[in-house]
Amino acid sequence: AEPMKEEVVNVGDLIAGIIATHEMFVSDSGLTLEYDAQPDVMVVGDADMIRQATANLISNAVRYTPRGGRIRVVWKRTGTGAVLTVADTGIGIPAEELDKIFERFYKVDTFTQGTGLGLSICKSIAEQMGAQIGVDSAVGEGSCFRVEMPIAE
Repeated sequence: AEPMKEEVVNVGDLIAGIIATHEMFVSDSGLTLEYDAQPDVMVVGDADMIRQATANLISNAVRYTPRGGRIRVVWKRTGTGAVLTVADTGIGIPAEELDKIFERFYKVDTFTQGTGLGLSICKSIAEQMGAQIGVDSAVGEGSCFRVEMPIAE
């Protein structure tokens, strides 16, 4: 694996670029995508890794959200750092599966396509950057992934 770069990243701008490249994919899937970013919230980390993790979370949200659904991406400062949330109105994840979805190649039973959710990649990226990743989900209502990152002082 490449060593992680330590750079100051304007995550709001970075994600805006990812959203722009996903717009066609999202609208072709019959979904709406909302993005709300607090300006100038910087983190120290690896821009490529942050881009990969974010793109992964957005792709998953699109894949598991039926037509007519909504995906909302938010980037904002919190008390001690900053948090990225990717929320969808998708099929949701059963409670008993939630603690397993970040394992390598884990597939939730109802998700048969693909080679797992790519969430183990997101988790390892988060860990390398000193970030925390978590999820809240309700079956039939959707999921909300959170990545909390330390901010650059």
